Amino acid sequence: MAKLVLFDLDGVLLSEDAYLYATAATVGEFVSLLYPHIHFKRPSESSSADDFRLLREWFLPPMVLDVLRKRAINSNWDKAYALVVLAGCESAAQKRGFAVERFGASAMEQLQTMAESGQALIAALRDRERCMANSGHLFSAVQAVFQRWYLGDDRASTACARFGTSAFETLLAEPDVLRAWLNDLRARGATLGIGTGRPRAEAQKALSRFGLWSAFAPDRICTIDEVQMAEESAGVTPFALAKPHPYTYQRSAAGFSPDDVYVIGDSVSDAVAALRAGFHFVGVGDAQDFAGASVEPCAIVNNVTELQAGSLSL
Repeated sequence: MAKLVLFDLDGVLLSEDAYLYATAATVGEFVSLLYPHIHFKRPSESSSADDFRLLREWFLPPMVLDVLRKRAINSNWDKAYALVVLAGCESAAQKRGFAVERFGASAMEQLQTMAESGQALIAALRDRERCMANSGHLFSAVQAVFQRWYLGDDRASTACARFGTSAFETLLAEPDVLRAWLNDLRARGATLGIGTGRPRAEAQKALSRFGLWSAFAPDRICTIDEVQMAEESAGVTPFALAKPHPYTYQRSAAGFSPDDVYVIGDSVSDAVAALRAGFHFVGVGDAQDFAGASVEPCAIVNNVTELQAGSLSL
């Protein structure tokens, strides 16, 4: 039987750095509004990536990112929103002593008081958001700021802000090696698809830059755009069908037998979504990265190109 191989993008084919820089810059921008007495260097002051890396150290440190991933917070919009809410709901005493160097520790302390994961965690944070001024529209505001940081702003005066962090997009393997590996899967009879939380235009732009977009079957690509259209059609809460809900992968795999579908992802969110759909799951990363999933991945690799065709029954 023909096999379908579905790829998450960030952390699997594409480095997450560009998106994580935008996430950290977004959180930093809201922190500067919440705490106007706090001063720190912003990336618009430089045309290098160094400022973004520093912001990431402050506002998206590894320990916080790891917790969010294990709580199945997959979207970078969700990550940024969660951290902005946690920053805005500090206690009065914490607000008086707020320092960017302690941001990560404070976020960890608050997250440890919350048991939810996935969209249930985002819903709980929406309840907490009520402690903030002008609550109710924060998610859309965070989303807009994130998009400006990632895509850039033509009116900006510096290179970093003008071109956005999308200028730092990189692959997780050499382009020629990755292209040859994908072509080998196709030559063995596999259909290749995508299941990503990125908007379609961003996914296409990034992969086309490296000559990879054409490797994927057009009718086997599901992005957050298709998920949102399905949510609107069904009349459900926004992001209710986003990963870790299985819809993203199920839509891409329509017509395939579940046993013939392999999902390759790098997060608990990907694993949960794939396994709920009854698909095989291959993890990219370390075994501990998938500790929050209820079922073990059928394979784990450090880099996607290390995956042997035999592991996909090809």
